[in-house]
Amino acid sequence: MLNFRARAKVIDEEAAMRLMLYFLTASLIQFCFINERYSPPFSRKCPTILIECPTTIPRIGELQKVSVKVSDVEPDAHLTFHWTVSGGGRIVSGQGTDTIMIDLTGAGDQSYTAAVDIQGLPSGCDHTRSCSSVVDHVPMARRFDEYSLISFRVEKARLALFADQLKSEPGTMGFIVTYGRRNTRADITRRAERAKNYLVKKYGIEPRRIEIVFGGYRERQTTELWIAPTGAPRPPYNHLTAP
Repeated sequence: MLNFRARAKVIDEEAAMRLMLYFLTASLIQFCFINERYSPPFSRKCPTILIECPTTIPRIGELQKVSVKVSDVEPDAHLTFHWTVSGGGRIVSGQGTDTIMIDLTGAGDQSYTAAVDIQGLPSGCDHTRSCSSVVDHVPMARRFDEYSLISFRVEKARLALFADQLKSEPGTMGFIVTYGRRNTRADITRRAERAKNYLVKKYGIEPRRIEIVFGGYRERQTTELWIAPTGAPRPPYNHLTAP
């Protein structure tokens, strides 16, 4: 009788142990299932983005280069770049790539901002960069008119408009820039002096405000009328000589 009770006790202990192992295994399976189901997805390392902006203050009319570099990016990543420029700048090349050229002709005396939005980076990573720069407003000479060999009657009508513009901008200088063959230099000079005298005598433009410049060689005799604000460099004539 005693031996039977001992055996029953052992059986009960074995059953209890098996039951305990069952519940422990079930709990472990449930834990692993929940952990696998709700664990966050693997997140990739975010790339490093550096934008390279001009180190000098740009001038109006100059082209500026702005570029962005993306490092630590996955080899199979397909990146696209969308650029925007505010403040009067205009993208002339490079849209969609990592480098653009900006025309600041319309920027005026202000700053501009270039911004890029990079698509194709891992989700949750920063994908924008921008930089700003102040535009150096340096006055520039501008070409007002250009004509070749025309009659003096027609030229006087062009000079009348030139004189009106000089009068409306009293602080400016007028340039008569001539081009032509070397063997026509004397005729070119005579025509330029005739134009200057007409501006002075007919419209009262001060002689010191009109300068005659021989721009250089051209196959066709040409006259350009330029207006330069105070502080502006001289017109960019080419100084070419006859071959």
